[in-house]
Amino acid sequence: MIPLSEVQPGDILWKPGHVGIYIGENLYIHAPHAGDVVKISGNAKGAFTCGLRYG
Repeated sequence: MIPLSEVQPGDILWKPGHVGIYIGENLYIHAPHAGDVVKISGNAKGAFTCGLRYG
């Protein structure tokens, strides 16, 4: 796990019950609800608990 202050584009954002992918400039992509289309949303660092990086 990495703190939200250190997330980079491509990192997974996590909070209980939801994930997103950080795309930079405090934006992330995610499907807000099961079956919904993928959307771009803001306030990534305020909406999630931590980041995850693979590789």
